[in-house]
Amino acid sequence: MKIYTPRSTLTPTQRRILESTVQTIADVGYAQTTIGEISQRLGISKGVVQYHFPSKESLIQESIAYIYTVARDYMSAQIWQTTNEWLQIRSFIELSGQFYQKYPIHIQALHVIRADFQPQKHISLAATLHERELTDLANVFIAGQQKGVFRHFDPDIAATTLRLALNGIAGKLKDQQPYDVTKYTGELIELFYRAFYNN
Repeated sequence: MKIYTPRSTLTPTQRRILESTVQTIADVGYAQTTIGEISQRLGISKGVVQYHFPSKESLIQESIAYIYTVARDYMSAQIWQTTNEWLQIRSFIELSGQFYQKYPIHIQALHVIRADFQPQKHISLAATLHERELTDLANVFIAGQQKGVFRHFDPDIAATTLRLALNGIAGKLKDQQPYDVTKYTGELIELFYRAFYNN
């Protein structure tokens, strides 16, 4: 299967449809998320939804892209304000926790999609964008190692370990467990500072 290429811009109507899709998936699960259900929630015809997203598969793929775009927009401007790689990693940890708290519906929907979405025409964007995020993190570690900010370690393993640690927060919030996200991210920052920083 080929990699799905999401559209680069969204109209206001497309954005409303995707927001409704994300909410519907979080509310009723993947199987019960249909174009009919989404159109009913929005008070528009199925034809309008299908005009913008001709199949459920395209709708889900675009929903994945939308969730990642919301996360990137929330985090990127703050993360890249500094050229210090450790501060970039620290910001990534803090802002990930903040994003999970602010957008729990998006996180819930993404978990459901990863578990249940079986595309027929294209590779799921959830897997593609996850790998891209790991590559971006590994590149930050590599740049920091080249500057002497980080000690020597395998950047791919470090990126995966950091991602899995952050998934722990998302999992707790997904299950609606009371959780001190600030404390959790603070502990992760201390842990990874000791593991990564060259001092």
